[in-house]
Order: sequence, then C-alpha cells, then structure tokens
Amino acid sequence: MMKAIIVLTIVVGCASGFFMAPVLPYDSVGALNPSNINHFCTVVKNFNTSVNSYVNVFGGSLPIGYTSSNNWTYYNGLPTEAQALLTKVPVGDGKFTWEILQPADDYPSFWRQILEETGDSFHHIGLTVDEMDSARAGLEALGYPTIQIGQGNWGCYAYIDGRQQFGAVLELLSIGQLNCSKPTYD
Repeated sequence: MMKAIIVLTIVVGCASGFFMAPVLPYDSVGALNPSNINHFCTVVKNFNTSVNSYVNVFGGSLPIGYTSSNNWTYYNGLPTEAQALLTKVPVGDGKFTWEILQPADDYPSFWRQILEETGDSFHHIGLTVDEMDSARAGLEALGYPTIQIGQGNWGCYAYIDGRQQFGAVLELLSIGQLNCSKPTYD
C-alpha cells in the first residue's frame, strides 16, 4: 500500500509539475540569448574516420570538409598560425549542426589542447552574437575568459571558457563582422 501511495504521489507530482524544475522564459537579463545556439562541436584525431562513422550511424551523404581560413588567431593571448579541418553536418530538423573538427597542423590551439587532454571528445557549443567585442567584454566581466579568438574572411569567432562555472566552452560567432579587436592582455 505504501509503494502505491509513493508511486501515485510521484506520478501526480510530475503530472502537475511539482517535481519538475520550471522552464524559465528567456529574458534580456542574461549575457547571451540561448536561442542563438546553432551547433555543437567534437574535436577528433582522424577527421575522415569520424565523418564516415557519422554517416554510418546517422545516414546521409558525406559532408564536405574544409580547412579554416583565419586571417589571425590568438590562443591564450599569443598569436598562432593554427588552422583546423572541419565540416558541419545537419542534426534533426536542420536548426542545429554537428561540427566535426580536427587540428590541421601542430601549432598551439585550443583544438589541440582539448584533443591532447581528452582525445576525441566534445569541444564546444556554438552560438551567434551580433557584435563580438561587446559580447566578449560582457562575458569577461562576468568571469568567463577568452581562450582563443580569430578572424577569417567570413567573420570572427571566440572560445569562452565556462568549464569551471557550467561545464562547457562557448564559441561565439559573429558572421560577417570583419573588424573584431585582437585581444589585449595585461
């Protein structure tokens, strides 16, 4: 009888929302808009094997890989010539993509750092921002440092370290912005 009461309490509690965490609506108080999340990324040692495995598991055609074309990149405050081989494949209804990335060289980078520390693994969550410098400044003021930043002919990106606070790295993308500030360090 006691088990039935406990089960009934849990079922009624869940159905009424009593035991579920509330889903809070997005408001403009936060530093970033979560609806701008557009991809997640894994870093891998063997790009071709990983892409073929993705197709074997999820189907579809082989996506085209390309090498990043950064005009400049800074990693931990220092310039680097690091480039990456990457592709993005659609996930679900196509709103999100899964980015598969492999360092294309031996230059220091956050890509290489994570690959050396953990092997093939999750790397970051990517989201778009309207203006890179103000987004970075706002996050840095909240205690989230920039690990790597770069600019290519398509726009700017920055990896923001949130691993200690919420267990993930964010990649900010400012598509079309070609005037991102190079980092300055004290």
